[in-house]
Amino acid sequence: RVGGSVCASTCCMFSVWRRHFKDIGYFVGAACCTAAALSTKTLRPCPNNGRHYAAACEDKEQGFSWLRRRKLMNTVDKGLMSLGYSSRPGVVTSRYSPQKTEVIRIVLTGGPCAGKSSALEHLTREATAAGYDVYAAPEIATLLLNSGCHFAESADPRRQQRLKVFQQGIMAMQLQMERSMTDIASSTGRPSIIVFDRGLLDGKAYVGDAMWASLVDETEASAPGFEKPRKHITEEYMLRRYNMIIHLVTAADGAPQFYKWGKTKDDSGRDVIRGETPEQAIVLDEQTRKAYSNHPRLVVIDNGPDGFQAKLRRCTEAILAVAMEIHPQHQFLGNKIQKLEQENAQLKSEIELLRSRR
Repeated sequence: RVGGSVCASTCCMFSVWRRHFKDIGYFVGAACCTAAALSTKTLRPCPNNGRHYAAACEDKEQGFSWLRRRKLMNTVDKGLMSLGYSSRPGVVTSRYSPQKTEVIRIVLTGGPCAGKSSALEHLTREATAAGYDVYAAPEIATLLLNSGCHFAESADPRRQQRLKVFQQGIMAMQLQMERSMTDIASSTGRPSIIVFDRGLLDGKAYVGDAMWASLVDETEASAPGFEKPRKHITEEYMLRRYNMIIHLVTAADGAPQFYKWGKTKDDSGRDVIRGETPEQAIVLDEQTRKAYSNHPRLVVIDNGPDGFQAKLRRCTEAILAVAMEIHPQHQFLGNKIQKLEQENAQLKSEIELLRSRR
């Protein structure tokens, strides 16, 4: 209880500091409030910013549960590290320079509940078997929200200004993440595919035309601090960064019986909150598709009558097709042809057997 009182007092102090150090006061103050509440039987209302976290926890165990979820962001998962690592790396045939291999960069986008998680899992399994390493970049907006950032409420008079700052943060982090992951993958000397969970132009679907034009004009193509001249990005520059755009159509359009919204679970069984109604999901899907419409290799994968597994196969086949153009894996293709020929021969044999029984 003494520790709780100290932490609560510290929180109040950080609330004052927040006027001068907004981000530090916000996150550390909230953490101190949570620590203070956990030291008692139940969570009591905490002053200022910590109240949002305290309100989410009714008792001590729920508080610990919240901390455990946050800990996932700070814990290295060796299973995830090795998930996209091919045990039999293929041949590199294209390079940026003698020391850097060319990296295949894919944007995986689409409307809500489109199957991106399942598509990434399917691709990882097939691509690693073909000799490619697969890197899975996280969605930046989700990363920021899970770190404690918030959207401005509709009643906030500074809502538009805050939304613009949030989108600027997404674009800056997206650019840096893409550069860092590409540099790391290209240094390995192995054929690599990076899949970005949404790309730079996804933000265009969530803001008005005027704000988007302002965001593009104010985002710099090179990071501050570098000696080279800093140029502002353009939509053409953004599109050139990707080898292919895979747009998975939301289940709300074509398979409404499978569209999940509200408090639900995603394809991987994880708890998610999807706020878009089916109608809103279709609108967002169309806006996202329109944002990438000028990319020469935009592949739209809809919800066809052949089912969800076929949708995943079409996604994987499209990505492997562009990967094979840059880093052809002749041995893998030869083995696949041989396997298909064997399956074809077996089917012919079964057909002949059925005919003989007629």
